[in-house]
Amino acid sequence: MTEEKLYSGLDRKIFSKLWQYGKPYGGKILIIFVLILAIGGIQIALPLITKNVVDNYIERSYLSLILNDRTIEITDRFKAYRVRSDNIIFIPSNLLSKDEYLELQKDLLILPEKYLMIRDEEGLDKLKQYQLNIVKTDKGSFIPYSEMQKISPDNIKTLRYDDLKMIKSFALLYVGLLLVSFIFNYLQVVMMAVVSERVMYDLRSNLVRQLMSLSLNFFNKNPIGRLVTRLTNDVDALREMFTDVFVYSAKDLIMIIGILIVIFRLSSHLSLIIFIVIPIIVMMLYFFQRYAREAYGKVRIALAKVNSFLSEAISGALLIQTFNQESRSEDDFNKTGTNYYHANMHQLLIFAIFRPLIDVLSYFTLGTIIYFGGKGVLGGEISLGVLIAFISYIHMFFGPIFDFSERYNILQSAMASSERIFLLFEEDDKIHSTKSAKYPTGIEGRVEFREVSFEYKEGEKVIDKVSFVVEPNESVAFVG
Repeated sequence: MTEEKLYSGLDRKIFSKLWQYGKPYGGKILIIFVLILAIGGIQIALPLITKNVVDNYIERSYLSLILNDRTIEITDRFKAYRVRSDNIIFIPSNLLSKDEYLELQKDLLILPEKYLMIRDEEGLDKLKQYQLNIVKTDKGSFIPYSEMQKISPDNIKTLRYDDLKMIKSFALLYVGLLLVSFIFNYLQVVMMAVVSERVMYDLRSNLVRQLMSLSLNFFNKNPIGRLVTRLTNDVDALREMFTDVFVYSAKDLIMIIGILIVIFRLSSHLSLIIFIVIPIIVMMLYFFQRYAREAYGKVRIALAKVNSFLSEAISGALLIQTFNQESRSEDDFNKTGTNYYHANMHQLLIFAIFRPLIDVLSYFTLGTIIYFGGKGVLGGEISLGVLIAFISYIHMFFGPIFDFSERYNILQSAMASSERIFLLFEEDDKIHSTKSAKYPTGIEGRVEFREVSFEYKEGEKVIDKVSFVVEPNESVAFVG
């Protein structure tokens, strides 16, 4: 099992072998992924709740259109929401499409003033002292937003009592969804921990069973420390991959797909900015994983050489001191250590470039969204709630990409560990009984070795034609 030649990147065969250990827990894994879907859905829904509150209750307003055949035709599909006065049509600001808005704006059919609709007559009585230009209709009264600053805060609260009530309801819904998300997340983490520990237990048990079936020759060729590492560190690396990579990668993928669908439905024009950025992100991820894999391979080779040198130097310390080779040994270690240092620095450089580049790209994307989204809000093409939701989704979209470098490192380590573990499973140096072997009969407690020879490697005898007798209640030990 040579460390330098083991790691070859991601391998479907290894994933297939790992899945064999996960199959018995398929039901629990399915529940985990259902919980992940639910958590992802809740997180995607939260900005939509914010958008709804901002557009329909905080910034609730009506557009005022000049009443004519064209505006009647365009607003016909909004009959349930349309309110007509003598020469003006009022409709909620968020109903017109971008093309309809631009068409009406071009034809000067949209008036610059926006209005707040009030249905509470008692509230209107309190506004008489302010001498407002209120437009009254059979469905309610409309107050220009430009005159709202004349009204005292207490009276505004009275006028907008229904809005405040709905805002409170949505705030409770928001908190409730956060609590549900917390519970689902807790269940998912606990279940994933149980499944991963069970999988690792099965894997470790099979490893021990495999080791117990191997011949003494195998143990003579492989240091015990390396085998212990397979059972401990390498299995732990796989556990970390199960808990930190598989689950969160699935969650991130669901989140990214969900976000792209939602933002496209919110505003196809603003979402184009994200879709333009995606190829750049894919290209950056491609080059990162390519160079990171190469750098990781060099680090592993350098580390294997350091470990090998230390093992030989410590076990042979007596010989090194006897022949006065301390300086030479130190020089050799410095060369090996320097190579390991440079390999690590090369890997760190790749990570140091990737993360800031993603940072810059995320802020550039956010700035572009704010600029064009702000223009859209001022021009009436999109609502303020849509812009706020977009900003939230940008942060959510880039979150998984920021974590990619760390998880990719864990994945590489786990795949290297998997290769070493499954290579151990493929060892065929088993204990074989010869055809001439005979089961002893009539055992009385007396053991006799008569011209016994034994070798680990063919041609290198450890004992040669040894004969002795062990009487009952006697003990004999071979030392050396």
